[in-house]
Amino acid sequence: MTKTKKKVCLIQINNSFSNQNYLPYSAGILRSYFTNKSDAASEYQFLPFIYKRDKLGNIIRAIENADVLGLSMYAWNTRISLSIAKAFKEINPHGLVFAGGPSVPDHAEEFLRENPCIDLVLHNEGEIAVTILLEELLKEHRGQIPSSTYIDDGGKVITSERAPRIPDLEEISSPFLSGVFDELIESNPTEQWIGLWETNRGCPFSCTYCDWGSATNSKQIGQFSYERLEEEIKWFSNKKIEYLFCCDANFGMFPRDPKIAEMVGKTKEKTGYPHALSVQNTK
Repeated sequence: MTKTKKKVCLIQINNSFSNQNYLPYSAGILRSYFTNKSDAASEYQFLPFIYKRDKLGNIIRAIENADVLGLSMYAWNTRISLSIAKAFKEINPHGLVFAGGPSVPDHAEEFLRENPCIDLVLHNEGEIAVTILLEELLKEHRGQIPSSTYIDDGGKVITSERAPRIPDLEEISSPFLSGVFDELIESNPTEQWIGLWETNRGCPFSCTYCDWGSATNSKQIGQFSYERLEEEIKWFSNKKIEYLFCCDANFGMFPRDPKIAEMVGKTKEKTGYPHALSVQNTK
């Protein structure tokens, strides 16, 4: 008898610009890390990403059979993400809902009590925490999930120790090169995609108006290898991704950054794609 796999749906709703939609990078990299790092990956089936706004009923029909729902929360999608979580819990009260991202507060008690549809929140980098969460869900006696906050059955707030940041970003497989987005692109042939792209991760600053530096809580800045970035740009070009938004906090900080920009430009000259690259300049 075939064992039924647990179904997971990762949701990262972004705004649409000129009929273009962002590839759900944060959700994709969580899936890519888990499927390439964990032996438990064979026990799970990932449902199609929810990546854009739609009628709530349409979204719920797409996720109603999920066992686990993961929300990547930002200022622009918090309201709809919580609406999805609430509606999901109404039809699937035993499903587990977790949330992470910049709009999840560090001190999450008030957030969790105001939003009982969220079972737990994950802080800071999500790759390790999500992987351990999915592994622990398969066990009869579950251990602690790092970087998490939840309210236990007795109403007590439990916050675990934060997981260390991933020291070597090459441990994180590329969601582009690993094929995580291939099905999404193929099943939406009329969609015009915007790529979200990291060349490094982290910020040495702690500006009070900005989430970047305070979110990482570390001066550590990791870099993805130049060779990986070259292959990713080839992927964007082959998939005819017109526009790239670079997620780096400080593009231009490293001596190699002009070379990266030149590489993107040369790829455009050769293939026509990507049309443009947007960056956040170094401070």
